[in-house]
Order: sequence, then structure tokens, then C-alpha cells
Amino acid sequence: MRRRILSASASVAVLLGFSCSHVFDAALAKRIAPPVVNAITQNGITYSACHSSDPATVFVASVVATVAKSKKQLWKTELYQIKYDTTLERDVQEVFIKSLSVKGKKLIAVDESGKQYSVDAKTGLKN
Repeated sequence: MRRRILSASASVAVLLGFSCSHVFDAALAKRIAPPVVNAITQNGITYSACHSSDPATVFVASVVATVAKSKKQLWKTELYQIKYDTTLERDVQEVFIKSLSVKGKKLIAVDESGKQYSVDAKTGLKN
């Protein structure tokens, strides 16, 4: 009987330890999820942000313009690249676009650090 009690106690300890470790792991997450950036449609053109990466070397942030009805891409402009430091975790190095807006003839993108990027809304050329 004593043996069963110890086994049951050990099982409970293992289960509690396991569940607590997952809570602890979640608390140590390096960053929150990237912001959701809604596409903007103006005068039949949809502007959106996109991010891509080569897992070993670089993170790239771009903006894209497409015809709203046909989804045909008009242009894609790279705003910035972040070269990964291999001694650091990738997720702490990535800086995502957090907002898009159209002001006059310019598309304005703002990244998570607050830096603004401006491109011509018609041509995609950087301003």
C-alpha cells in the first residue's frame, strides 16, 4: 500500500512539474507575435506589407501594390533587410512593419521600432 501512495505522489509531482514548465516556457517567450497589418485599398489599388526570410541569413520587409479586382501585382518594394547575427536568436532580431497608411501620393510604412518608410504609391519608388 505504501508503494502505491509514493507512486501516485510521484506521478502527481511529475504532472505538476510538466504543466508548470509549460507555463514557465510561455512566460520566457522572446517576443510577442508580429502585429497584424491590415491592407489598405485606395482608388482600386491594394497596398499590403509582407515579410520574408532566409532562415540562415536575412529578414526582409517589403510593401506590395496589387490591383484590387484582379489581384495582379503592380510593384513590390523592399523597405529594409536585417542580416541575422548567428550568435542571437532570430526572433529577437526581426523588426516587423506595424502599420500602413496612404498620405497624398505616398504610402507610409512604420516598423515596430517607430521608423517610417515612404514610397511613391503609384510607382513603388522609395522617397
